[in-house]
Amino acid sequence: MRSESSPRDRRGPRPLGEGRSRRGALPIGSLTWIIPSERVAPCLVLAATLAALHGCGGGDPYAVKTVSAAGNVSYQGKPLTKGTIQFQPLDEKGRPASGVIEDGKFTLTTYRDGDGAVPGKHQVGVVVTEDVKSKDGDMTVKYIVPEKFASPETSGVEVEIPPGGSRDLQVDVK
Repeated sequence: MRSESSPRDRRGPRPLGEGRSRRGALPIGSLTWIIPSERVAPCLVLAATLAALHGCGGGDPYAVKTVSAAGNVSYQGKPLTKGTIQFQPLDEKGRPASGVIEDGKFTLTTYRDGDGAVPGKHQVGVVVTEDVKSKDGDMTVKYIVPEKFASPETSGVEVEIPPGGSRDLQVDVK
């Protein structure tokens, strides 16, 4: 029987034989393997160093700080009861923001729920639809607000979000 410090330890894991110590043992399948500690420690140090250099959570390297952004939305002067709204920054810095329309009000989200939008001028899209039966009995989507307003690029609606944010943005789709 070989001792714990035999040259075999330096060549890799080996099965734990009868009478051997369980210190440093790693169960794999139905066998328990001994992992030489002189190999494990440098690997753990390397893994910890790489994790520290990369950073935990990472985040979005292109993230632009958001500000509070919420308000009211209407179509032809009347508040919209439901739908979604999208804000696309005109200067293309930062991500688009979106929100759910409920009882004519919305709160924008960019990265996390309710975190707002990037400040600046935005193109705005509003989508309000309902499912209706067609003449042949199939379900189809009907746009309550005309489809051209669904895309920020085609809607013609623009809104400025101030640097300090706003909870009173007004979006009127006409």
